[in-house]
Amino acid sequence: MYRIFGVRVRPAATPYAAVLVTLSKQEHIELVWAANYWKIEHRRAAERALSIFPGTEDSEVLEIEVQAYRRVIRRRRYRPSCGCPGVPRIVTAPPPPRLIERGKYGMSAWASVLLDKFLYGRPSHRLLQDLADHGLNMSAGTLAGGLQALAPLFEPLDQALLGKLRSEAHWHADETRWPVRVGCTLPL
Repeated sequence: MYRIFGVRVRPAATPYAAVLVTLSKQEHIELVWAANYWKIEHRRAAERALSIFPGTEDSEVLEIEVQAYRRVIRRRRYRPSCGCPGVPRIVTAPPPPRLIERGKYGMSAWASVLLDKFLYGRPSHRLLQDLADHGLNMSAGTLAGGLQALAPLFEPLDQALLGKLRSEAHWHADETRWPVRVGCTLPL
């Protein structure tokens, strides 16, 4: 602990060593003045000893910046300049295909959801909180409805995996026991 002006201060750098130093007001002022003087003189000497050299010394730091963004797709509208019959009054290019019909979330959002949910095993509420932290506010109902809408897309993969697994001579199964007590009134 340091005692400066009668106040005890525990140094953060040495939490296990209790050093007791008592400085008078004059000693404290002299110590601060000497430290500042050394810094100023050292800076002046460094400025006199060094000159500018052309070019820079560059370094790179890799950072991760993840943020949801809104992609706006603008499609031009046209109207026919002739009076031809059968031509619509306004013609627009079709919208780009979406993973979920009329859904507002893009493929990257659903890919992130699928990876977090099924590869990393993250629960839905934590997944929704993480998405909200990145600026993508998705409701629990939207997540559940989206996963139900995506389930039929994985049906061919599911069938292919089942066919492959059933064709093997040796099967692996989950052997976790589930206690079943028929007619027993004791708590599990």
